[in-house]
Amino acid sequence: MRGFLIVLVLVAALILTLWFLRHQGKSQFEENLAARERSMIELTRVNLAGLERIVLTFLSQEGRLPRDFEELRQSRLLLGPAVDAWGREVRLEITGETGFRLVSAGPDGRFETEDDIALSR
Repeated sequence: MRGFLIVLVLVAALILTLWFLRHQGKSQFEENLAARERSMIELTRVNLAGLERIVLTFLSQEGRLPRDFEELRQSRLLLGPAVDAWGREVRLEITGETGFRLVSAGPDGRFETEDDIALSR
């Protein structure tokens, strides 16, 4: 009977250890996923700030805003695609004579949702 009790306690300890490791790992995974998303959002903000500088350079050189990113590429101010951290196209919206808005669709990849990331000037 004593041997059975020791085996039962060891099995219970093993089950508790496995349960703890499983839930600890899942929590860590979720934490890493959230940290990755925060990093992607911050990188997108940095990308938008860089694009803002390019648009403002065009404005100072040409006296007007560019029609689109293609015009910035043709002027050789923008050398690559205008993308966010997820590799998706950023929108350039002209809001006035010297006003504009740069918009990323954000983590969900869809424009005009709550998680869009925008920089207005």
